[in-house]
Amino acid sequence: MWHKTRDAPPAITHDVFRALQDPQATAAPQSTHDEIVRLRDEYRFFHWHLAFPDIFTVPELAS
Repeated sequence: MWHKTRDAPPAITHDVFRALQDPQATAAPQSTHDEIVRLRDEYRFFHWHLAFPDIFTVPELAS
């Protein structure tokens, strides 16, 4: 989905996801945020686990 051209905004990587955990960090530039919003609006992604968290759960592992 993400355009991979010279003028495209930086794509989301694992490092960006990790950086998003820090509320003080500037994990992604505004252009990346804008591209995420554009893709969301164009493709209307659906994530079953987020839509139905009470059904798609991961059981706790015993210690």
